[in-house]
Amino acid sequence: MDVGCGPATFAVKFCERYAGLNAIALDREQNIKIAHEIVTQYGMQERVKLVVGDYNADSLGSGNDAMLLSSMTNQESPEKIKKLLQKCYASMNSDGIIMVQEQLLHADKKGPQLAALIGVNQIINTVLGQSYSTLEMEEILREVGFIEVQSRQMAPPSPFIMVTGRKR
Repeated sequence: MDVGCGPATFAVKFCERYAGLNAIALDREQNIKIAHEIVTQYGMQERVKLVVGDYNADSLGSGNDAMLLSSMTNQESPEKIKKLLQKCYASMNSDGIIMVQEQLLHADKKGPQLAALIGVNQIINTVLGQSYSTLEMEEILREVGFIEVQSRQMAPPSPFIMVTGRKR
């Protein structure tokens, strides 16, 4: 499941890469309208199920083997992120994988510059958003119950860090 999927590009690309994979992409109506165009363009209507919803308010279902949260945690407070990750955990099968892809700060929160600028943007444009450090995101995943939590920088030129964990 791609939570807060935007245009559902990741769901489409994962399904392209893995022949037996089906995906659920959840987001608000305005984003799902765009996602529908992308899913149709790539001929993935049978494999990518688009769901209109609010990840903070609506159910994430059950039986999920993997969940992706990409470029959306910086718009939420630590409490909301923890609640969302608890919902993810509850909706996942045992041994399910959580993937949080974000532009995260170093432990000292002094960089990288782009992650810091995103934090400033979130402070200005959201009620509770901020930038998080890699260590903070790892700690939230552990607090929720995920094990084998680790982080890795995505391949250049990507500014993203992927934080992953596994459900017990």
